[in-house]
Amino acid sequence: MRNQVLSWLLLMSLFQILSIVRISGQCLNDQRSLLLELKNNLVFDSSSKKLVNWNQSVDCCNWDGIVCDNSGHVISLDLENEMISGGIDNSSGLFGLRYLENLNLAFNTFNSIQIPTGLQNLTNLVYLNLSNAGFGGQVPIEISRMTNLVVLDLSSLFPGLEPLKLENPNLKMVVQNLTGLQELYLDAVPTLQTLDLSNNMLLSGTIKQFPRSSSFRSIVLSYTSFSGSLPDSIMNLRMLSRIDLSNCNFTGPIPITMANLTELLSRLNLASCNLSSFPDLRNQSRLTFLDLSNNQINGEIPSWVWNIGNGTLLHLNLSRNLLVDFQKPFNISLSLSVLDLHSNSLRGEFPMPPASSIYVDYSSNKFQHTIPPDIGNFISFAMFFSLSNNSLTGKIPESLCSAAYLQVLDLSGNNLNGSIPPCLVETITSLGVLNLGRNNISGGLPDTFSVNCSLKTLDLSINNLGGNIPLSMANCKSLEVVNVGNNKIYDRFPCMLKSSPSLRVLVLRNNRFHGDLRLTVTIKGLEMELVKILKVFTAIDFSCNNFSGTIPQTIGDLTSLYVLNFSHNALTGTIPSSVGNLTQLGSMDLSANQLTGEVPKELTSLTFLSFLNLSYNKLYGMIPTGSQFQTFSAASFAGNPGLCGFPLNTSCNSNAPAENSVPRLSKIEFDWQFIFTGLGFGVGASLIIAPLAFCEEWREKCNDHLDRFLKLIFPRYGFSYVRYDGKVEAVENIEDGMTDDDEDNDEEGIGDGLSNGSSTSAEISSYSMLIYLEDNSIKDFRVKLAAQRAGLMHTRSTKWTARASHQPHIDAAGMKAVAADGQNLDLITLLEHAQTNGALGSKARLLVD
Repeated sequence: MRNQVLSWLLLMSLFQILSIVRISGQCLNDQRSLLLELKNNLVFDSSSKKLVNWNQSVDCCNWDGIVCDNSGHVISLDLENEMISGGIDNSSGLFGLRYLENLNLAFNTFNSIQIPTGLQNLTNLVYLNLSNAGFGGQVPIEISRMTNLVVLDLSSLFPGLEPLKLENPNLKMVVQNLTGLQELYLDAVPTLQTLDLSNNMLLSGTIKQFPRSSSFRSIVLSYTSFSGSLPDSIMNLRMLSRIDLSNCNFTGPIPITMANLTELLSRLNLASCNLSSFPDLRNQSRLTFLDLSNNQINGEIPSWVWNIGNGTLLHLNLSRNLLVDFQKPFNISLSLSVLDLHSNSLRGEFPMPPASSIYVDYSSNKFQHTIPPDIGNFISFAMFFSLSNNSLTGKIPESLCSAAYLQVLDLSGNNLNGSIPPCLVETITSLGVLNLGRNNISGGLPDTFSVNCSLKTLDLSINNLGGNIPLSMANCKSLEVVNVGNNKIYDRFPCMLKSSPSLRVLVLRNNRFHGDLRLTVTIKGLEMELVKILKVFTAIDFSCNNFSGTIPQTIGDLTSLYVLNFSHNALTGTIPSSVGNLTQLGSMDLSANQLTGEVPKELTSLTFLSFLNLSYNKLYGMIPTGSQFQTFSAASFAGNPGLCGFPLNTSCNSNAPAENSVPRLSKIEFDWQFIFTGLGFGVGASLIIAPLAFCEEWREKCNDHLDRFLKLIFPRYGFSYVRYDGKVEAVENIEDGMTDDDEDNDEEGIGDGLSNGSSTSAEISSYSMLIYLEDNSIKDFRVKLAAQRAGLMHTRSTKWTARASHQPHIDAAGMKAVAADGQNLDLITLLEHAQTNGALGSKARLLVD
């Protein structure tokens, strides 16, 4: 036993000795050889504290300035302040350390030699410090191949006779592949004139000081995550002519020392910089571009703003602030070509723009009164003019027709009345966007569209326009968006639009269109396929008209379609199976028609379909099943007594009679079961109707139960999407907000929802009930009010509401329906992206300016 213990003790001692030897002997032979080769090549002073102590008798991993990994590879080399003056440019010993991650050569004296190109071999480097090392000349492009770099320091407090240069290649070329770079120091590059790090949101840091001898002419840090305050040393940038700090995270005031850059600074962009007041720029004599948009600047616009640059200011953007008025007296600079004041709270009369203006945006303010009759004389060279979303009244001045260069004219969202001046679409042949929607304009559409018409977007929705679609609109062959929804137009389908091959969005909803819905047009014996012209359609809304006939099979050829709304018409026939070809379709509403037949099984293949409404038709048979179809609620199929299967509670009975079958009498016998059934219904009805006719208490109880029943049919889902002018947001648990006083006027206003644009294509279920009540002459106001409360906002509200399901994909479709109805293509694109990436859920909150 004693011998065994001694044996174990000897083995443990031997193991410890071997372990010590291994730990102190980690350095691999090839790594030692490379380090010794490096030492022999380098020229350094005897005052060196690290290199002079490198000795073969000591494990190289224990040498000063050396760090190894567990395998014995050198991963860090620190030769800072070793008085090295040469021998590094062709050092195979250094460039052979392939596992090196950190290299520090700072504070040496390399006598202005170029940074060695062999550094590109050190592909694992994450830290490279060449600061104050005496390197000079052009920074080599080979640095850009060190793609793992996180820190690169080329700074110097004492640049040599030939400082570092970033000319060819320039800074952008050097760092464009360094995607992981987080820290970059360039104090040793006095010839650096342009620093552009824009559009790198992952790039963060602070600006401590600007160098005294800087040659910067342009600094662009927009759309990065730089933060902190700007240093007073900005005054050192004597050559600076442009600075762009927009959309960063800088805080604090603008340094008053910036006022010293009066002779050179010409372009200043401080958008989205959290400013709360105007920086003092009154002494800037050469400023031509000033952008202070999207800040928190409040109060009045000071009078001195218009004198910035002594008449040289060309571009002024003060949009998206909290400005309320103009300090008086004021005279807008005559040199301005761009004046953007949109999305503030400016009130009263809007200022007349300078005659030299090209771009004028006064939208989304609180301007009042009428548009001056001579406004056209002040925008005779303007290409963009917007007064949308204000409180302007009166008629549209005919002087606007003299603005011959206009490409965009937006007067939407005001209280303008009168008719559309015919010269608007006749003389301004350059006009690409005309938006007069959401006003009180009456009369007909002018039949004066020029043969040189350039219109791409025409929005006349939510007005009181009547008459028909003019034939001269066929001259507008570049039309992409046409929205005449929510007017009083009485016409057939506008077949003249066949001449617009780029048409993408067509909204005819809530007018008095009638006749067959045909996508094949025959003219003088020549059959023209409208589908061939409209293949790029993305949205079609013909809802709430009186279109009749069948849905043609050619609908399946509109392969780009993702919003289709034929609801509330008089369409008959079956749903064509070709809808299965609409692989991009996200929303389809065919409710409140007279469609028959079965639900096409091809619909189950539409994987992007997130909103479906087939309610209140005459469909029958089993609802097809599929992964996407399982997400639709019973409301999508309500009002079709012949339908069965999930999600309805009606099970499918294989022995049930066919849809068109009726009970038949035998040649000899009566069908007594049928007769007794009829008698039973008659007696039962009399037992119910009699108390209702003679007992007020029973009538009230019945109305209460009917209210509950309607709410079960049309659930409130918990939230609505509400469009305010310019943005869409999700509002949870919206209440009706109706009082007893409100109810007095609701009966006559019950049908106003569609005419004033408060309903969208997603609000079908509740309106289906309202239409049903009207068509069947059900006059009881309590029933109507219950239907309204079941699915609509207050009927007199000017907001757009869209019912949405608790399912995330339904949320997106509801919002897309709002966007399509509002003809907001940017919003449609954004929502498509959000829907694709699953960014919209039941708690979604999306603000789109």
